[in-house]
Amino acid sequence: MVRIKCIALLISLLIPFSGLMGQEAYKNILIFFGDNETRPAYGRIVEGIKSAFPKGSPTTVNVILEYLDLERFSDSIHLHQVVELYNKRVRASAIDLIVTVAPGAYDALNEAGLKLLHLVPVIALEMSPQDPERYRPEMRVVELEIEWSPQKSMMHAFSLFPGYRHAMIIGGCSDSDRMFNARLLKDTSYFKDTHQFTLLTCVSIDSILEVVSRVSDSTLIFMSSFITDADSNRFSSALALGLISSESPVPVFTMSDNFIDYGGVGGHIVSFLEVGKEVGEIARDMFENDTSNGLTKISKSYYRYQYNWKELRKWEILDSKVIPADSTFFYKDFNFLTQYRWQIIGVFMFILMQAVLIYFLIRLARRQKKVSLQKAENEKLYRRLVHEDRLTLMAQLTASLAHELNQPLAAILFNAQAGLRFLASGKLDDQQVEAILSGIVEDDKRAGDIISSVRNLMKKETREKERVDLVAVIKETIRILHLDMERQSIQVIFNDSSEPVYVFGDRIQLQQVFMNLILNAAFALSSKEDRPKQIYIKLSHSNSNIIVFFEDNGPGIDEAMRLKLFDAFVTTSEDGLGIGLAICKSIVQNHGGKIIAENRPEGGAVFSITLQAFTNGK
Repeated sequence: MVRIKCIALLISLLIPFSGLMGQEAYKNILIFFGDNETRPAYGRIVEGIKSAFPKGSPTTVNVILEYLDLERFSDSIHLHQVVELYNKRVRASAIDLIVTVAPGAYDALNEAGLKLLHLVPVIALEMSPQDPERYRPEMRVVELEIEWSPQKSMMHAFSLFPGYRHAMIIGGCSDSDRMFNARLLKDTSYFKDTHQFTLLTCVSIDSILEVVSRVSDSTLIFMSSFITDADSNRFSSALALGLISSESPVPVFTMSDNFIDYGGVGGHIVSFLEVGKEVGEIARDMFENDTSNGLTKISKSYYRYQYNWKELRKWEILDSKVIPADSTFFYKDFNFLTQYRWQIIGVFMFILMQAVLIYFLIRLARRQKKVSLQKAENEKLYRRLVHEDRLTLMAQLTASLAHELNQPLAAILFNAQAGLRFLASGKLDDQQVEAILSGIVEDDKRAGDIISSVRNLMKKETREKERVDLVAVIKETIRILHLDMERQSIQVIFNDSSEPVYVFGDRIQLQQVFMNLILNAAFALSSKEDRPKQIYIKLSHSNSNIIVFFEDNGPGIDEAMRLKLFDAFVTTSEDGLGIGLAICKSIVQNHGGKIIAENRPEGGAVFSITLQAFTNGK
């Protein structure tokens, strides 16, 4: 009685406070539970309702709980006292929504004359269909019928323990106990051909505990409600379940998640947490959209797969294949390594991969550095070899150079002596002077060009590429080698082109290639004495390419040597270094071209060099 007065006083105090918060933003929900014994059982409903109004939502709710104790006081005196206090002391403006929970709660309040039922919206939770005539037309009621099918729960329990063929049903003696027991017994008919059932209802708790302690190992226990025993001792279903599960050597199952905290295994059961969420969603829709007119009937299933993780471990069925992956587990032991096993493995693999990647990056950096140094060394060696090859060429060209220089120098001498003689005779006129001096100038330029060509060949550095006339380079090369070819009785034949043919490259390097190929051809012809020795130089155009052919009528190339002819240090000459053709190949490739060695069908060898023709856009 004192508790009821305190609640009524609290509600009256909330009236001005709710006015400060704003009537649209702050709502009071009054929940009537059927019995005080259901206090621990229906906590999940309250939790579900509050979850529908999270922090930051436009509506803030205050939940007020009231227990009617319908089973304890059968004469309804307590109920009428509660109703009288609410009718006298609590104004309708203080309550925004009423929720009735448990069988008979709404009907009891209605019969007792609770005025709030007709003044504010009501959500009535029921376990079976109700007569719509009990609601007045002006009332704003949402009847939420909760599907309750013990068959589903028992079927899943038997699938968890397929070897168990016996089952025991335990229940109390109160009116609601008898109602739930009757429904359980009705659904056992579905398993009459597969399982044997034992009924243990409306018995004293001591007898129940004694029987349970000696139950056979292949038995499952089912309990839905236990408010009173045969000796009229008052219990709550949660308390009774705790006592029974502590004495039971076999698994104990309940029909909802209300009692899963007290020793029930769980399974495919009614989730009153989901029921509470549904009530919260309906209430929020009422508050925010004003959809509470008339009677609305809703029938839904709230069966979910929910388990007490400790009970699953106790009965060694944690790995059962019939437990869905998306199930809810209560009281699951937290193990950091187990809970985040895959995340830990993922992080470890990521760190390992990063370490391996860093290791290979370090190795790659070292290798690249080593390759860069090796490349620099190879470039240095290549330039030195090119220079050595040029010097070798110069040694072979000494006689030719002497002859080439001797001719212009001798011509200069003859012109100078002729001038002196004309001068001494006194017969020198202006035209003769001009002719003599012009001859000296031309011969001097010719000698200078020869010396410049030799000096360029002896330079070690690489020059910038430029537009080069291949015809001019070939002619100059033939002129430098003229005396040497004449001494060996070799005829060099060039199909002279009347127009220049240009490529983009290094003039000196290209001249070095041409000189090497002519000298190699001359070496091949040195052993041929039976017929004339000839070297043919030809120019050919193919699309945007220019092909230069160096042919001779010598013995040709040994097929075994042809495959490795351009390798370094491969030579058929006793005095050769074996780097000439390797350098030729490198120079040609550096100019974006290619060089090929083949044998002529009529005898002799042919070397072809393909270069890209110079264009203005290059």
